[in-house]
Amino acid sequence: MTIPKWRKNKRPRLDRALYGPGGRPNDITIDTVGRRPFFARGQRLAELAMTALVSTAVERKVQLYCYCLMPHHLHLVARVLPEGMDLITFVQYLKSQLKRASVGLFSGDLWQRSLHDRFLWTEKELVDTCAYILNNPVRVGIVDTWRLYPFTYLASELH
Repeated sequence: MTIPKWRKNKRPRLDRALYGPGGRPNDITIDTVGRRPFFARGQRLAELAMTALVSTAVERKVQLYCYCLMPHHLHLVARVLPEGMDLITFVQYLKSQLKRASVGLFSGDLWQRSLHDRFLWTEKELVDTCAYILNNPVRVGIVDTWRLYPFTYLASELH
């Protein structure tokens, strides 16, 4: 049996139950196609993406700990609440919602097919990962402090 080329480099996922309701917080990165800076083109597309992210998380019962939308990727930490859907399905649904929200502003594929993820097992990992995510725009010189970047969020329990 020949493995399709797009599956050869695919990273195996952990047990699907870990991604399910009541699971661990997960550090998720979703890249744009070809890591092209689609969200640097204009603020309106980024605003629509943030609105879609928050509304999808609320609708699908996913807790957002932090996020940062950079010109070529979305980086977030999320956890499925006990009554929510699994994270893999959430990301697929989110990508489709972002695609729908961008109609008229963007045509073509927006997101890469896959995602990068890592489970966070301790409170320290959660806090450190959110600090890293929020400081993405600072590290690349977009702003002096993450609070000045309009496309970041930190949950109040982590302040």
